[in-house]
Amino acid sequence: METLQLKENGSPEINLSIRKSNKARRVSIRISGATKEVFLIIPKHVSVLNAKQFALEKEQWIRRQLKSKIVFSKVRLGSFVPIEGFDYLIESGKNKRVKVESDKILIPSHSIDISKHVKAYLFELSRQRFFSKTKYYCELIGKNFSRINIKDPKTRWGSCNSKGNLMYSWRLILAPKSVLEYLVVHEVSHLVEMNHSTKFWQHVEKLMPNFRESQLWLKKNGQKLHSYQF
Repeated sequence: METLQLKENGSPEINLSIRKSNKARRVSIRISGATKEVFLIIPKHVSVLNAKQFALEKEQWIRRQLKSKIVFSKVRLGSFVPIEGFDYLIESGKNKRVKVESDKILIPSHSIDISKHVKAYLFELSRQRFFSKTKYYCELIGKNFSRINIKDPKTRWGSCNSKGNLMYSWRLILAPKSVLEYLVVHEVSHLVEMNHSTKFWQHVEKLMPNFRESQLWLKKNGQKLHSYQF
């Protein structure tokens, strides 16, 4: 992948990863909230030279965006981590396994790697939620899925391919329940329409009439889900 360095109007220099896209209609810049990686998306009909000029003109805007990105926080005893939209305090307990009690996440007192135990608990909880919701909506629309993969992608929340394989980000277990459900509805709807056409969004709305509320929440708050370092 070709890269471009911007360093004329400030420091430090900015590295842009250049991506040619057959689907893009115009030159655009995307910044990963999780990694702060900057991508220059170039349509097939636009030259790399013109796209580079566009990036140079947007340099100060890119710098402002990078400065406004999320602040990472290490998960440890005494810190708070959200589960389905509600904050829980991480404390040491006498239990043998990770346990959620009231507004606390209790970690076995003998545990050395606190964040590892919390992540494992949340990962399994997300797997259960995603499987249950996917099964429910697939039965509702009369479609089958092949496989569910739970991962930690940096640039997307979920995906669905033509083989019926679904992928979800486990970090959505940190978001309100409706947000996780929206992602399931979104990806399951691709089993009917493998695109983002008007028909696709009509199908999403049919399954979840108020999906735009969760969609907006994810757009505004999604980056913060990547701020928790496990």
